[in-house]
Amino acid sequence: MSSDDQTARVIRELALFRGLDAEQVATVATGCRSTRMARDEALFEQGDPSKALYILIEGRVSIVVGEGREPLGQVGAGDTVGEVSLITGEPHTATVRVVEPVHAAVWSREALELCIGEDPSIGMVLYRNLAVGLGRKLRRIDRALADWA
Repeated sequence: MSSDDQTARVIRELALFRGLDAEQVATVATGCRSTRMARDEALFEQGDPSKALYILIEGRVSIVVGEGREPLGQVGAGDTVGEVSLITGEPHTATVRVVEPVHAAVWSREALELCIGEDPSIGMVLYRNLAVGLGRKLRRIDRALADWA
């Protein structure tokens, strides 16, 4: 299976890209580059400028906010990291470090802008899905805070 085919397969399964048709998925996949990273490498550090969204095809990463802190959690194959920073353009709010060797598709800000320029409905789908995902995260945080109080 080619890297584009593998990337397209994973993209089709991600909530962030739900609603894209096959041609749009292929456009996004073609705009990605493949990377592999070893254990303990950082995909990005907290405060780094946003450059790309990482679509995890294989492996697992930990997410840490603050220096010397315990990870908030881990994500693995079939997940994404860096989507909020990619879309907002703001610096990363967490450090993402490889726990198990990673194969990822990297979708740069430039590739995002080219895709949206080519097909603006791709941007509409992404922004809608991101808003839905962030809403879900906020509700989970609200419930956790209510339980904690």
